[in-house]
Amino acid sequence: MEEYLNQFKVIADQLALVSSPVDDEDLILLILNCLPDEYNALKTTAIFLTEEVIEAIMEAEAEMEAGFEKVQLINLVILRETSQSSGHSKAYVASAPASTSNVNWFLDSRATNHVTNDLDHVSFYQPYQGHEQVAIGDGSTLPIAHTGQGYIADSVIKALLYVNIVVFLRAIGCLSLCLILLKWMFKWAQRQKEKVRKMLVAANDQPTQKLNFIDAIQCLGVSYHFESEIETALQHIYETDYDHHDDKANDDLYTVALSFRLLRQQGYPISCDVFNKFMDDNGKIRESLIGDVRGMLSLYEAAHLRVRGEDILDEALSFTITHLESAVPNLSNLVQEQVIHALNQPIHKGLKRLEATRYFFFYEQDNSYNKVLLNFAKLDFNLLQKMHQWELSEITRWWKELDFAKKMPFARNRIVECYFWILGVYFEPQYLLARRMLTKVIALTSIIDDIYDVYGTLEELALFTNAIERWEISAIDQLPEYMKPCYQALLDVYNMIDEEMARKGTSYRVHYAKSAMKILVRAYFEEAKWFHQGYVPSIEEYMRVALVTSAYTMLATTSLVGMGEVVSKEAFDWVSSDPLIVQASSVVCRLMDDIVSHKFEQKRGHVASAVACYMKQNDASEEEVLIEFHKQVTNAWKDITAECLHPIEVPMPLLLRVVNLARVIDVLYKDEDSYTHSRTRLKGFVTSVLIDPVPISNEKTKQITI
Repeated sequence: MEEYLNQFKVIADQLALVSSPVDDEDLILLILNCLPDEYNALKTTAIFLTEEVIEAIMEAEAEMEAGFEKVQLINLVILRETSQSSGHSKAYVASAPASTSNVNWFLDSRATNHVTNDLDHVSFYQPYQGHEQVAIGDGSTLPIAHTGQGYIADSVIKALLYVNIVVFLRAIGCLSLCLILLKWMFKWAQRQKEKVRKMLVAANDQPTQKLNFIDAIQCLGVSYHFESEIETALQHIYETDYDHHDDKANDDLYTVALSFRLLRQQGYPISCDVFNKFMDDNGKIRESLIGDVRGMLSLYEAAHLRVRGEDILDEALSFTITHLESAVPNLSNLVQEQVIHALNQPIHKGLKRLEATRYFFFYEQDNSYNKVLLNFAKLDFNLLQKMHQWELSEITRWWKELDFAKKMPFARNRIVECYFWILGVYFEPQYLLARRMLTKVIALTSIIDDIYDVYGTLEELALFTNAIERWEISAIDQLPEYMKPCYQALLDVYNMIDEEMARKGTSYRVHYAKSAMKILVRAYFEEAKWFHQGYVPSIEEYMRVALVTSAYTMLATTSLVGMGEVVSKEAFDWVSSDPLIVQASSVVCRLMDDIVSHKFEQKRGHVASAVACYMKQNDASEEEVLIEFHKQVTNAWKDITAECLHPIEVPMPLLLRVVNLARVIDVLYKDEDSYTHSRTRLKGFVTSVLIDPVPISNEKTKQITI
C-alpha cells in the first residue's frame, strides 16, 4: 500500500513540475478509483468517517505503536454462533436479570452477533425458538428471548467503525498513509455537498441556469439532500412569474418547457397557457420548431405532466413524439441515444435510481456539466448502493429461512425483484424501516396471490380467507399444511411491525395495514370463485374487484406505516377512503398488467382478464381493447398529476409514494410482465441499481490513467 500511494505522489509531483498540478480532490479520486476490488471496504467506509472518528483512530495508532492492543471503547461481550450455516449478523435480545442496569450495546470487532437487553435497540424481532444461550463472564448463561435486527445509535456506530477500521488498516499494514487518505476523503465528500448546496442557493440573475442546475440535481438522484433549497428556489421562480420577466427565456421552447416541468413536479399549478406562444393560428404547434431537437425533447418531457382538459399538451405530446421519432436517424450518436431513451422512458414515469444510472453518462458528455455535482452524485449513488445491498442481504436471509422455494414450489420466488420494486417506492436512507416492512409485505403478498391464482382449491382458499379475517395464530390449525408457513410468516411480519409501532406510540397504523390486507384477500377469493365457476364478469364488475387485487391500495396504505412523523392518523383515514390518486395508480397497475400478461395468464389457468371481459362485453377485437385501455391508463396518469398539484390533501412525501408505485408499474410492465419473467430486462435493472457501482472519475484522472 505504501508503494502504491508513493507511485501516485511521484506522478502528482511530476505533473506539478510541468505546470499541470493535480489538486487533492482529484488525487483522492484517482487513488480510490484505481484500487483493486479487495479495497472496496476502504473506498466506501471512508465517507462515513467524521473528524472525531479519525482522531480516535490516530489515538489507536499511537497506542498500538506503544505496544497496546486496546480496541475496546465500551464493555465487550463476544457471542458467536455455534452453527456454521449462517455468516450473517444477528442481534440477540437476552432476558437479563432485573438488576442489570447497563442497557448499552456490547461490541466486538470480530463478533458475528451483537447483544442487548433493551428491546428499544431492536427494530425487528421475533421469539427465539432455539436452545442456545448467552455465556457471560462469571460462567453462567442467560436465556435468549428474541432474535432480530436493530439500529445502533450514532455514538456506537462511530465506536464500531473505529474498531473495524483499525483492524482493517492494520491488516493491510499501512495505517498512517491510509489515515491521511481517509481524512482527505471525508473532507472532500463534505466539501462537495456543501459546494453543491451553495451553488443551489446562490443568487442568480439567470433563472435558466438555476433551472438547469435543479434539473441535473434531480436527474442525478441527489435531490433528497437539497429538498428545502429546491423548494425555495422553485417557489421564488413561480411567485415571480419567471416566464414573463426574462424576454429571452420567454421565447425559448426548451426553457419554458423545463420551467413548466420542474414547477409541476414540485406541485405548483402552473398553467399550460405558457405554451400558447408556440402555437400557430390554427392552434397547432408551429412547424418551425421541428428542427429544435433540444426544445422538442424538453416539451415532450413537460407534456407528460398534463391533466385532463389540457388539449394543448395532448397536441404537444403527439407532435413531439412524431417528429422526434422522425429525427432519430439524422441525430448525432449521443443525442440520438438520449432521444431514444426518452421516448421509451419519460422522466415523469421513471424510477430515480434507475434513471440516474443512465443520466450519469449523458450528463458527463455535456460540455457544461458541473464536475462537483457529478462527482458528488456518483459518490452518493455508490454509498446508497452499499446500504441497499446490506438491506437486501438481510431481507434475503429472512426469506431463505422461510424456505418458500421448497415449501411452495408453485409460487414465484422473487425476493430480489420485490426489493427492487419497493426501492422504486422509496430509496432514500431515511425510509429504511418503511422499505424493509413493505418489502416483506409485498413478498408475502406475491406468495398469497399465487396460492389463490394457481394452486389452492376453492375449499382451501375459503379456509385461508377465513383465517386472514380472524388474524390469530389459532386459525392456523384449520389450514392445509402447505398454507401454514405463509400464514405464520404473515402474522410474524405484522407482529414485528406492531411491536415497532408500539414503541413509537403509533400502534394505530397497524390496524389500517391489516384492514387493507384483509380487503385484498377478500378480493383474491372473489376472483378465485369466478375462475372455479368459469364465470366471465362484465368489465365494470371485473374492475371493481381487480382494482383491489392489483394490491396497490394495500401497498399504498402499508407504505405509510414506517415513514415516521410526516404521517398522521388523518393521512391513514385519507388513504383508506380510496382517494383519486390511489384509484388512478391502481388503474395503471391493473390495466398495464393485464395488457401484457393476459395471454400467458390464460394459458396457465387464471380468471378472465380485463382484456377478455371487455372483448366479450363489447364484441371488440383485441387491438380495439388495447387502444381503449391505453387511453384509460393515460387518463389515470393525468389524474395522478392533478392530485399532486397544490392545494394537496396530504403532505407531498405521502403522495409521492403512490406516484412511485405507478412508476414501478410503468417500468416493469411497459412491454412485458417483467416481474413474472424476471430474467429478461428486469435482471439488467437490478444489476444497474444494486450490483454495479458508478465509476468515479473526471477529466484529470482520465488523463493520468492514460
